[in-house]
Amino acid sequence: MPKAATKKNTASSARQEPYTKSSPKDSAIADKENIAPSPEKSSSAKPTPKAKSQDASATKHTHTDYRAVPLDQVKGEVPCYDNAAAVRRKLKNLLASKENIPDISPAKKWSQAGMAAEMQKLEEVDGPVEEMNKNGNGPTTRSLAIFLKKSGNMGGADSPCFYWGYVLLEKLRIMKREKKSKPRMKAEEE
Repeated sequence: MPKAATKKNTASSARQEPYTKSSPKDSAIADKENIAPSPEKSSSAKPTPKAKSQDASATKHTHTDYRAVPLDQVKGEVPCYDNAAAVRRKLKNLLASKENIPDISPAKKWSQAGMAAEMQKLEEVDGPVEEMNKNGNGPTTRSLAIFLKKSGNMGGADSPCFYWGYVLLEKLRIMKREKKSKPRMKAEEE
């Protein structure tokens, strides 16, 4: 058998380490957000008035977490402008859409358990509602399943899933920048 070629070691070649000793955090590039803009760049690139208005409107409704979207409140509660049948229909459409729950990693699709968990998180963020919290039960998977099986315009309106489902849908609507429906606008006028 032929011998394999071997590399001759020379005294001048030292073993090199596979990684550098400095971390990326040490580099000047790592923290660009906290560096003050240079005066040359800011004076040469002045935004036009039209660009300012577009930037302001783009950041006005931009939220990283849909749970942080502020809603108008009356006496500490969000007024509901949809009846229970409309909320039920919208929740069922959301479940059937197979969309991912926003701001969750790893990404999960909407399910009844996930929806109930999101309603519970909204209750933690916004605080419990006194009228809905008399019996101490918040939105659960079981109460959501019961609410979705009800029928009629006001069937299940006493369920916490009606109120928190409405809040969930309203925050998602604002985050997605969707318009209000005509029946909703009519209910607001009344």
